Amino acid sequence: MILAVQVQVMLYDILVGWGYGVIACFFTRLELHCKHRFIQLVWEIFFHGLYALGYYAGKLMLNDGIYSIYDGFFFLFGFLFYSLFYHPFFSSRFSHLFTRIEPIHQKVLLVKNKFLVIIRLQTKRKKGTRICKKD
Repeated sequence: MILAVQVQVMLYDILVGWGYGVIACFFTRLELHCKHRFIQLVWEIFFHGLYALGYYAGKLMLNDGIYSIYDGFFFLFGFLFYSLFYHPFFSSRFSHLFTRIEPIHQKVLLVKNKFLVIIRLQTKRKKGTRICKKD
């Protein structure tokens, strides 16, 4: 393999490891603020599978999908680089984002529940009755 391609692959592995750290931080903060099983399912199965698929698709474009022993080390180096230097910044930003969205989410759920109650009340009435009386 040509040296220029090897350098590109190393930088790609570092960047992909850094991106994995950012997205992992986002999903862990999302799990803390939104405790749904679906979010955990997405995180555990779909995210890792799609990320690995994207990782190897990029490797296929760079060097025909050849995986060397140092690729994993550079991926881990990118993840550790994120964890040591960028994690506090992004973690606080994601927490702030989710705490700002939470009141809006609660209001949307309240309005949705009120609409569902109105729909249920209207379906329980007889078909001949009116909601408002005409004078």
